[in-house]
Amino acid sequence: MSNVSYRYSYALFSLAKQEDITDKCFEDFSSFIKAYDENQDAKKVFLMISKREKKDIIEKMNLENEIFKNFLFLLIDKDRFDLIKLIYLDFKKMYFEEKNILTAEIVTKIPLDEISKEKLVKKLKEKYDKEIILTEKTDEAILGGMILYIDGKVIDLSIRQKLNDLRQKLYETKIV
Repeated sequence: MSNVSYRYSYALFSLAKQEDITDKCFEDFSSFIKAYDENQDAKKVFLMISKREKKDIIEKMNLENEIFKNFLFLLIDKDRFDLIKLIYLDFKKMYFEEKNILTAEIVTKIPLDEISKEKLVKKLKEKYDKEIILTEKTDEAILGGMILYIDGKVIDLSIRQKLNDLRQKLYETKIV
């Protein structure tokens, strides 16, 4: 998080909150970032074209949310559009804090079944007293178990980690 990106995201978040449109701004910002990130070539070109051309492109998007559209224009005018992703991440963090939402990522060798995911989300919800948004990734390098990333922490419950812990204990007791 840069200080500049935080200031811009805070300004947008504060205005959205004041106007009671934080949900709409988050939806619009998320959709915009998704579309912006999907086409790397267009992203490179967008950063090279004139301010007027950038504004024309945004105008053609027919954004209903005037506050968000004007925010994008402000970023263009202030030559801060290159920070859009960082600003979005800061905005998202503020939004999730406001809505009492926590993101978690689970990494497993094979995808979890729905029942296991629901149980995990329920336990995390009870532990953190927040709504949980769970994303799932698979990694063939994991022997078994799972690695959970949540609230800035890594909870490694993988078989590999358990074997490493066991190896460390054996070294400490000088058996190996």
